[in-house]
Amino acid sequence: MKKYDRVYLVDWLPPDFGATGQYALKFAIIDGEAGLNVMLVGLTSSDSTVEYDDSGNLEIRRIKSFLPRKESNLSRLVWAIISNFSLVLLNLTVIARSREVIITGSPPFLLFFVVPFKKLFGFELRYRLTDFYPEVIFAGSNNTGLIARFSIYVTNVFRRAADVIEVLGEDQSKRLQAYGFNTSELVLRRDDSPVEFNEQADVTSNKVLNHERPVILYSGNWGVAHDTDTFVDGCYKASLNNADFDIRIQSASPIAHKVHTMLGEKGVKSLILGNLPLSELARSLASADLHLITLKSEFWGYVMPSKVYACIESGRPILYIGPKDSDVYLLCSNSRILGQDFFHFNCGDSQGVARFLALRYGSKKGLQT
Repeated sequence: MKKYDRVYLVDWLPPDFGATGQYALKFAIIDGEAGLNVMLVGLTSSDSTVEYDDSGNLEIRRIKSFLPRKESNLSRLVWAIISNFSLVLLNLTVIARSREVIITGSPPFLLFFVVPFKKLFGFELRYRLTDFYPEVIFAGSNNTGLIARFSIYVTNVFRRAADVIEVLGEDQSKRLQAYGFNTSELVLRRDDSPVEFNEQADVTSNKVLNHERPVILYSGNWGVAHDTDTFVDGCYKASLNNADFDIRIQSASPIAHKVHTMLGEKGVKSLILGNLPLSELARSLASADLHLITLKSEFWGYVMPSKVYACIESGRPILYIGPKDSDVYLLCSNSRILGQDFFHFNCGDSQGVARFLALRYGSKKGLQT
């Protein structure tokens, strides 16, 4: 029976939307082209399929799953449990013949399903920390009680069972070090832009979208970890000073629709476009006059908005609303000049956001409040 050098277990694979699956597919293709025998297992909203890449070394299994209702914690929990069972138990014979198994933070709690079989089959386990679970759950509810502390303690016991822990940023490393992990146990491996930019994308973007006003673009999964109120309130206050810009939201998440509604209720127009396929993403990102990235203060290190890499590569200015502790600030400030093409405001500083937008896109007579 065929043995595998690596088996990847992830959540949604393209064409379904999901940054984790996009990167896993990219890494798996590279492994296959390098001559490794690789299996990539993920979820799909369509029918289950099995396919091979051009190298013949990579087998891709897509397992049909249902889309959870993101506004329902119960629906998301049921989805996570069923997804973890599907990814692990339906592929147990493959996992047993693998030299290395690679998992991420999504689906949540996959770590608990894989570690017992590591003890049984003896494969190496590489744990790529995309999102911290259960920390993001407790951060969202400001829960620091006994149950939260116990859950995090148990999770760290399972994390220590991994042979390698990959972190996406220095902020994630700091979070783990606070738990007692040594830097020698952690490997920093950043993501990169999921799309490539070229002059053609840059030239055609403005022709296709035909901007009449500056465009502030949010593209990505606007979720519970991302600040909304500061931006919405800042836009409203800027509009009082006749700031003139378009807001475009490329996201299909419930919170993205909520932001669209909140802006509308304050008399600020926005356009919600839904998600774009990767083939169209570069052109859209290159067309933005200003990229928006937001992150709630309590989520630094627990969540790394992967959109930051493509925003940086697009060459466009970036507005970041969130904590300096996040690597979003580190990466942007290393690639941009603060106050020139990188603009930062803390969560809650809607007045600062409004003043920035009014000075940049409105009359410069001072801000009304």
